Amino acid sequence: MATVGYDKTVRLFDTRTRQQIGAPLTGHTGYVRSVAFSPDGKTLATGGEDKTARLWDMTMPKDEDLVGLACGVAKRSLTHKEWAQYAPAGIKFQKACP
Repeated sequence: MATVGYDKTVRLFDTRTRQQIGAPLTGHTGYVRSVAFSPDGKTLATGGEDKTARLWDMTMPKDEDLVGLACGVAKRSLTHKEWAQYAPAGIKFQKACP
């Protein structure tokens, strides 16, 4: 599920656990007013008061791409606790950054 609001972000939630998934999506410079998933669920479209529409890729990266992605986002290696919290189940802990 995706929610939008006055904080200029889009938040994703797991409907089974009712927990937020990851950090909010940012990029709009005004209130986000609309949100819709594509029929295949691979793309999320948002529209904002800033008169922009944004498309967000909702596909999960391949397992081998997760390490580089984690390094790029965090700018450091994740701790074991962070890896357990954010990495998909079944992916073994790896040091992300050299």
